[in-house]
Amino acid sequence: MLAYAPYDGPINDPPPPPANTPIGSFGANCAASFFEPPPDSPTSFGVGAPAAAPPAPAGAPPLEIFVTVTVDEDDGDRSAGDISLREAILMANAGNADATIHLPAGTYTLVRPGRGEDTGGIGDLDIANPGHTTRILGAGLETTLVRNGVDDRLFHIHAGSTVELRGMSIEQGIEPTGGGILNAGDLTIVESRVRFNFGQTTGGGIANAAGATLAVNQSTIANNSSQYGGGIANQITGFVSITGSMIESNFAFSGGGMLNHGGTVQVSASTIRLNNASESGGGLVNLSITAPATATLTSNSITGNQVTTSGISSALAQGGGICNAAVGGTARATVAMVGGSLTNNRATAGDLEQAIDSAAQGGGIFNRAAGGNATALVTADGVNVTTNVAAATATLSAEASGGGVYNRAESGQATATFTTNNGSVSGNSATTLVFGGEGAIDPKSIARGGAIFNRARMDNTVATAMAGATNINSNSVVANAVDSADVAAEGGAIYNEAGISPASAPTAIATVSLSGGGLRFNTTDANDGVETKSRGGAIATIGDYGHSVVDLSGTVVEGNRATAESSSVPSVEGGGIYNRVSPLSGLSRLAIDRTTIRDNRLDLVGAGNPLPRGGGLFTDGANVSVRDSTLSGNKTGPRGEGGAIFARKSLNVVNSTVSGNEAHSGGGIYGQSGATLLANSTVAMNSVTLNGGGVYAAATAAVTLRNTIVAKNLLTFEDVSPSPNDLAGAYVATSVYNWIGSGTGSTGIVDGVEGNRVGSVGTPLEPFLGPLASNGGTTQTHLPFPISPLIDAGEPGFNPNNVSPALLWDQRLETRVMDGNRDSIGRIDIGAVEARSTLFADLDGDGRVGLRDLMVIQRHWNAAGATYADGDLNGDSVVDRFDAALLIENYASVFAPASPAAPQAVVARAHGDALPIESPTTRTRAIRRREMGAHVVRAATAADLSPVAVDRVWESHGGASQTLRALRRRR
Repeated sequence: MLAYAPYDGPINDPPPPPANTPIGSFGANCAASFFEPPPDSPTSFGVGAPAAAPPAPAGAPPLEIFVTVTVDEDDGDRSAGDISLREAILMANAGNADATIHLPAGTYTLVRPGRGEDTGGIGDLDIANPGHTTRILGAGLETTLVRNGVDDRLFHIHAGSTVELRGMSIEQGIEPTGGGILNAGDLTIVESRVRFNFGQTTGGGIANAAGATLAVNQSTIANNSSQYGGGIANQITGFVSITGSMIESNFAFSGGGMLNHGGTVQVSASTIRLNNASESGGGLVNLSITAPATATLTSNSITGNQVTTSGISSALAQGGGICNAAVGGTARATVAMVGGSLTNNRATAGDLEQAIDSAAQGGGIFNRAAGGNATALVTADGVNVTTNVAAATATLSAEASGGGVYNRAESGQATATFTTNNGSVSGNSATTLVFGGEGAIDPKSIARGGAIFNRARMDNTVATAMAGATNINSNSVVANAVDSADVAAEGGAIYNEAGISPASAPTAIATVSLSGGGLRFNTTDANDGVETKSRGGAIATIGDYGHSVVDLSGTVVEGNRATAESSSVPSVEGGGIYNRVSPLSGLSRLAIDRTTIRDNRLDLVGAGNPLPRGGGLFTDGANVSVRDSTLSGNKTGPRGEGGAIFARKSLNVVNSTVSGNEAHSGGGIYGQSGATLLANSTVAMNSVTLNGGGVYAAATAAVTLRNTIVAKNLLTFEDVSPSPNDLAGAYVATSVYNWIGSGTGSTGIVDGVEGNRVGSVGTPLEPFLGPLASNGGTTQTHLPFPISPLIDAGEPGFNPNNVSPALLWDQRLETRVMDGNRDSIGRIDIGAVEARSTLFADLDGDGRVGLRDLMVIQRHWNAAGATYADGDLNGDSVVDRFDAALLIENYASVFAPASPAAPQAVVARAHGDALPIESPTTRTRAIRRREMGAHVVRAATAADLSPVAVDRVWESHGGASQTLRALRRRR
């Protein structure tokens, strides 16, 4: 690849483009008012062409012309030794044959004025050799310099002509269209540089006309400027291919690096960097109004581009890296990115001096469809969208949206879609600052969607953002204000919104769909507002006046934070996810499937008694489901409600685990209003400082439990021993077959009624659950021990096909209804996990109790903190002769598993990766053994396990003499 020389400063810099124009004239449609030729001019940028040369004689030989002087002349002398570049081109035009022009090192400055003419004798260099190829071969871009010395461009390639420019630098041209080059034919630029040119309207470096073809290979387009397309402008049906090249430090109102208006652009293995625009598309604008626009970007680096709008009362900046827009009718704008990166781009709007209001949209990508059946589509496959910024500053109102990506459909039947797969959208941010000042009316500082902003605005619009196997990490939204402003920071990673104004029948649909990947360590931060809101550390989804849809499948939502600091009472909700929809939004939904929501938190500093809500999930709307998922380690902070989930209106939690969360009330789940259903789930080991360690049901809520465990949750105070605290509030009386450790402080679920088992603070029921661990499947669970009373204790006759959707599997995707206690009757277990049939004392998982199981006990003899898998069969956390006695009593028990145990499962069990059994608290050790074979379940007392009794069992049992002797020696 060509080694690019560093930027060495301007050489007779062209004048800058005109000052900023009012907002709305261009930027509102991502350069929608891009230059269109007047009706009476040709469509190809006003390109004219001289009369075609007569056809070449048959077999006309190719021409080879050597330029011998650097002066710009056309004196009629074509003799060897006196041929200028202009004369060589005129000779090629007249030759009616292929021509090669050799251009040695030197500076070739055009000095013959004649803007607008097409004969070639004056003005720019007109190459008009239709049907033939003209090649101009320089000595290198550092030594062969073609410069403008008058008010004109450098090269004009006419229609029908095929041209190659190689090994030269094309500099300092000035024209309304195509400051350096206007191409209406087929142009290839190789190992060259186009720089310091000025297109007063379009195409500062190069303008590619309608139907023309441009290829840029191993070249640099740098430091050019124009209103539209600072480096390159491509017109309707034009085709541009860029390979191994650099588009750098160009400037425009829209499309600092490049603008594609209704044509096709293909860029590969190239760099688009440090370009600037004052309205939209710092790196690239891809625009469709009357013709489709397509940009295919493969393995490129798009970095350091920016849109900066300041010095005006209303400032709008869109698409620091890329601006893709389809406007009206059947317009279709498509950007397809494969591989590569989009990094460190910025959309910056406003200032604290002249900007009354400002908006920055899409630090990396701005994608918008508006009106008619317009379609705007951006795909990113294996692309890293990182460290891009949308930042807005104003004296009254500032809004920053989509630090990484801004996706919006607006009016009519418009559709906007952003899709990313196998990449990352990380480290992006949206930030605002408002200086309200004394007397300011309704100042606002709003930051939304650190990674992705997705909005369907009105009518029947559809906006969709989809991510597959993509990590969306460490993005942020920060909203700041100085002196009296409403401040909102929403959606640290993703903000999803449908509809922006009241409607009796909302139809706009905004959808976010995530499959695999993760949303990790994203933040919302709102500061110093009169009304301060921080919502959705990872995701905020709003459906007040439209249909908001969010689907999460196989995703990890981890370590996100919603924070706020204010002298007033701040609102902080949804450390992981914030969901709010209106009753009108009937198609709205939040569906969480096979997803982990863990270690998210709420932090706030404020006056009064703020109530942070929903450490993992805050939901205020209908059609919310959590299935086959785990919410763990989420926290609300002091006075908070709903460590894992805070629910209004409706919520269904099915086949899921809620564990290790913390709050003031509702350590696991806080149901404030509406209907909440917990079915076949496990709520365990959460904690509170007030009440409802597992679940809190407010007076206006209707909370129903079915086949669910709520146990081992705690009420904790400093310097006070923790006490069982599982339920608080009133529950629906039709709750059935639940296992409640302590029901003290709750009503509606009664021990012995409807199959429920309910303990109390003084006598809590022990579920015999292991700790939260990876027990199969994609999410962590609490696995019942073989001695657990939860096994085969759920609703009798439960038919998994009689619920919708069918409950065929447990949280781990294991078969849901099995005969876990080997009594030949299949019955569902209580909780999120269906225990497999287990042969007691079969420590190596081979389906029989034998010598290898004794060897497991021998390896862990006298080990403290032992687990069942180590050989601790009686649950006292040590492996000793009492465990050996139990094993020997079951020696030679056999059963055939439904399917062979996986080798990794056997190894895990043999090495102690299985879960510990709780130690008994009384002298009588109730050992509930679900025996396989002829053995029966019975209670073993301390007398049964005395040394004498143990010795008797050992002596009476044969077949394991060597191992037994070894064990006895270690007693």
